[in-house]
Amino acid sequence: MKKLKTVEDCFKATGRDPKFLPEVSNLIEKDRKKVIADYKLTVVIEAINKSLPPDWSDSNEWKYYPRFWVEEDKAKPSGFGLSSDGYGHTHTYSLVVSRLTFRSLEGLKYAVKQFLELYEEVYL
Repeated sequence: MKKLKTVEDCFKATGRDPKFLPEVSNLIEKDRKKVIADYKLTVVIEAINKSLPPDWSDSNEWKYYPRFWVEEDKAKPSGFGLSSDGYGHTHTYSLVVSRLTFRSLEGLKYAVKQFLELYEEVYL
């Protein structure tokens, strides 16, 4: 996991070419960046999970996803930014899209720390 320092590293780890991103020219301008960031985040999570998605048929296996809140600070006085030091888990229900879910808490914490800008582009 520590070898996954960039989005490009994650593309390589999953066998994808970082030059091939979703075609977004038919979308309005404000949605293009979000769609590309969402795809990149999907690749990052797949790489961190080592291409082994959570087993949704196993209710005993914990699944992890980040929970964010918007918080203001000196750099972002409007509160436009994400911060997180917690996590969520699911048991027999899911509150998030399964492709954005981690198999381990360690993987989740690493992704949020290393790739926070992708989460900001997707959620904000």
